[in-house]
Amino acid sequence: MDIKLICIDLDGTLLNSENAITPRSKDALLKATQLGVHVAVSTGRTFVDADYYSSLVGLKTPIISSNGAYIKEKDQGKVIYQNVLDENVLTTILEICKRYGISPCMNTPFKKYHGKDFSELFKIFDEKAKKFNRIITVYKRELVENMAEWKDIIKKEKDNIIKCELYSSNKEIILKIRQELDDLDDVEAIFSIHHSIEVTCKGVSKARGVEILAGFYNLKPENVMAIGDSENDLSMIKYAGLGAAMGNSIDMIKEASDYVTDSNDDEGVAKAIEKFVLKMG
Repeated sequence: MDIKLICIDLDGTLLNSENAITPRSKDALLKATQLGVHVAVSTGRTFVDADYYSSLVGLKTPIISSNGAYIKEKDQGKVIYQNVLDENVLTTILEICKRYGISPCMNTPFKKYHGKDFSELFKIFDEKAKKFNRIITVYKRELVENMAEWKDIIKKEKDNIIKCELYSSNKEIILKIRQELDDLDDVEAIFSIHHSIEVTCKGVSKARGVEILAGFYNLKPENVMAIGDSENDLSMIKYAGLGAAMGNSIDMIKEASDYVTDSNDDEGVAKAIEKFVLKMG
């Protein structure tokens, strides 16, 4: 198989449990680029976060962020693809949140507008950053405190909101919200970490993002390798000619993959690239 594009997830994949990219992973990725292989970060995170980690490795390939809703070149600043959530959809999401007594987090490529529920998650990220003395996120945050403010944000950012996140520590509530979102015709909803749901426009997925980027380089699915661990990686794992699951992946990812590598704490990314791209074993 002639791999010319590697699309790689961040959390639980390229990043280990200390939120670090290991020297071996970085070395494998850079060696792949020296062979003419394009290496792209493909993540649910905001563009600015993805850009930060991509730069740590030294990658130049455009970035697939927000689960495929926003694809942008790293250095030239050209937006290759963007799919924003409609104002009516965002209003519907607000109504769902109100019914269940939670608040959302609305994402632009560079900023997160969040309610009080997400302050709990941000506290976890901040404590992790302090513990490991490492940057975890780089996006800007703004607390939104009431419905009137949310409506103002939707008006102000109507051309920029590409993803919405919903969170509750109550698993039963988050399951009910997921069911309601699945019944809507114009959104995609997937589970993420810490009992949260990520919502994008219908048709948005990492697979679609990878397909767009492959087309950008005139490549076919058989030229693509995708590596991931979570539900939002499933579509690109299925799309790629070679789908690799991390050892720490959820079962649905392992079952859909062509290969299961080791975990993100045992050099799983490096080992997969060494095996299939660098041909080291």
